[in-house]
Formats: sequence, C-alpha cells, structure tokens
Amino acid sequence: MSGADPIETRPGFAAMLDRIEGNRVRLVLVEDASRFARSVLVAELGLLMLQQRGVRVLTASGDDLTATDVPTRVARRQVAMAFARLEKSRLVPKLQGVRGIGPARRQGAA
Repeated sequence: MSGADPIETRPGFAAMLDRIEGNRVRLVLVEDASRFARSVLVAELGLLMLQQRGVRVLTASGDDLTATDVPTRVARRQVAMAFARLEKSRLVPKLQGVRGIGPARRQGAA
C-alpha cells in the first residue's frame, strides 16, 4: 500500500483497528511519521481514528504523533508529513528512470 492511499482502502489498517478493538491495544509503534502516512490528510484521519479509540501512536524515536496538547507539535507533525509526500513525489520518478519504467516506457507498454 502507498502511504498516500486513503485509510479506508488499507486492509492492514482495517485489520489493525479490529485488533485494537478486540485486544484493548493502547499503543501503536511506527518507524517514523512517513511510514504511517505520506499525506497530511490521510495521516490526520488515521490518527483521529486511533485517538478516538484511546490509542497513542509513537515513532521509534519517541515522537507522539497523537499528542495534540501543544499546537506547535501538531503543526510540526503536519509539516513533516507534507515534506514526506514531497520527497516521495521527487523520488518515484528518479527510481522509475533508473529502472527503465519512466513515463515514456509506460505509455509505450499500454
């Protein structure tokens, strides 16, 4: 799944929500914010769904993605997500070019 895919289309996220509700999980650990989502909208929706269930989301470095008590923390999280999306949008074309599957090749294959 892509980090930009909507939350409701992610089978793994749905399975995690089922697991949370069935086992009373209260903490989800992610490698970093960009591994949770690469879209601000997707991230905020996913975090809201977890917060509503009383679940905290922490990164491996200890950042609490669900903390909303400090407005600057929320803004910093959202800016980090926006930059993760930007970085991905810059990286994908480079990787496609290296792999020889750039836009021209994809169109020719259709």
